[in-house]
Amino acid sequence: MRVLRRSTYALFLSAVIAFPALAQKTVRFTKLPRATLRELAAVQMPPPLPRENRHEKKRAAMVDLGRRIRVDAAEAKAEAVTTPVIIPAPPIAVGFASDRSETLSPADSSGAVSRTHVVSASNAGIVIHNRGGAQVEQLTLSQFWRNSNTVAEFYDPRLVYDAAADRWLTSAIRQETDLMLAVSATGDPTGAWIRYEVRIPGCDFTRLALTRDTVLVSTILPDGPSVLFSFDKTELYSDSADLDARSYNTSTFSMPVTSPDSPVEYLAEITSTSKLRVSRLDRLPEGTRVFDPGFQFNFFDGDLAPQAGTMNVLDLGFGDIQAAVYRGGWLYAVNRIGSNDFTNDDNALVWWKVDPEGDRGAEIGIIDGEGETMFAYPSLAVNRAGAMLLSYCVLDKSIYPSAVYVYRDPAGRMSLPATIRTGDTPVLTTDRWGDYTTVVEDPLNDHDFWVVQIYASRNNWQTWWANVRVPPARSRSVRK
Repeated sequence: MRVLRRSTYALFLSAVIAFPALAQKTVRFTKLPRATLRELAAVQMPPPLPRENRHEKKRAAMVDLGRRIRVDAAEAKAEAVTTPVIIPAPPIAVGFASDRSETLSPADSSGAVSRTHVVSASNAGIVIHNRGGAQVEQLTLSQFWRNSNTVAEFYDPRLVYDAAADRWLTSAIRQETDLMLAVSATGDPTGAWIRYEVRIPGCDFTRLALTRDTVLVSTILPDGPSVLFSFDKTELYSDSADLDARSYNTSTFSMPVTSPDSPVEYLAEITSTSKLRVSRLDRLPEGTRVFDPGFQFNFFDGDLAPQAGTMNVLDLGFGDIQAAVYRGGWLYAVNRIGSNDFTNDDNALVWWKVDPEGDRGAEIGIIDGEGETMFAYPSLAVNRAGAMLLSYCVLDKSIYPSAVYVYRDPAGRMSLPATIRTGDTPVLTTDRWGDYTTVVEDPLNDHDFWVVQIYASRNNWQTWWANVRVPPARSRSVRK
């Protein structure tokens, strides 16, 4: 496998483009009864049901819509291809298993970390550990979101931690009819949670991000586009009986950008013309920029990956932005690409470092592989120094699906891939075992990272937490 052997440095291209995300209205969310997580976990509910076939019913419509996304802009030329300096990968200090399933797919592996707890959210449920890996609590999504004893199906969870406010937030979908949002009353995830819902018939898939002042939640609508809700943190955290959110219509593949140090609300997406489009919600349509990598790629094909020990191939999903972070004046994002004329084969990952507000040149990095090595479900985070950790799944006909990470230091030097967990069985029960994974910076020091990734185990998936400890920066000696 070759990782980051090549890295292109491309000029960005600015353009004013008509964008569909204009504020439409204020939407009111309905409050559910307040309850502690332990109270919710104590109520017995049926286990979650497999649902991948129903979930996939929108795939054809989404792919068709994605092909119609266009950006009218001139081409920008890419600069020379360079080879990055290779450094050792930082070590994993703590690692432990979280949730898993032998029958339920996909995993949808989300999670976050505080100074005291590590919390996972997947389609199998919510699991709370302390930072050493000891399990504190576990419950299904049906238990967490229940309102009376009505049995309902919940899925597509996202979970984040707001370090500045010491609050946890999570979102999910209920049976393609309701968007759910909850926030913890304190920094203790086992304590009380304030839960809300809004009826959106046909909704599917969630995205969740934080800015300094707002919480951004989106879901895909039945006819293809997404709806994005922006919540003011002051109101959301106040346990208000009437919770209002600003509502926007956005394109299907728009990813809200996490920007913990900035009040700016950004959206990032890959267009079908192989460009990264970044938009500001407060400056539409003028606040839209397009960044050109200098080569064309395809990402709508729904590539299938081989694995050892079986003829069952795995769906790698779409090529939309999987994670996006704005820190230190730079926006970082990552997505999977398909057929192109630049990489060794028809599968690679591309990460972006762009300046959405200025004229600094964009930086594009490529994770490529030899032979039939394929990559899926990437995620990334950036610490206060500008170092980036990027994690993803590796799939090949000679191995079981495995989880790895690479590190990029503030000077731009890249590590070779390091293993989080090696798969120990093939995935036999489904052709769709993932959707997304998560990397977060450690709030203890905003220097180290935590990763919750998926790997193949027991013929399906297992999530695993890894605490990656970044070595301290070397100080320069002063000659006297």
